[in-house]
Amino acid sequence: MTDEKAKAPVTASDLREILSTFYSQVIRPEVKEMIHTEIQTLRSEMHDYFDDLYKKFEDLRQEYIIANEQMKRLENSDDVLREELRSLKSKVSGLSQRIEVLEKHLETH
Repeated sequence: MTDEKAKAPVTASDLREILSTFYSQVIRPEVKEMIHTEIQTLRSEMHDYFDDLYKKFEDLRQEYIIANEQMKRLENSDDVLREELRSLKSKVSGLSQRIEVLEKHLETH
């Protein structure tokens, strides 16, 4: 009987069953594994990319913080310089007045 089945022509139904079995046992697992591998590779690349971006953002944030601190120091030193300038102007004005008084005093004597 096996000889008769072996000699019998292959029908569309037999071919469909053989191809279905081949697909489910060979092709599908291999394709799933290939897709899984590609997805894992893509995820790994994306994580690396995002890690790089986060590092760059962190570096920029640190630079921003440092720049802000330096600007505050400059503003504070600018305020100090302005105050010192006001003080010097006041002293020069006071000295000018004293010089005028001394000059008047010398003129009268």
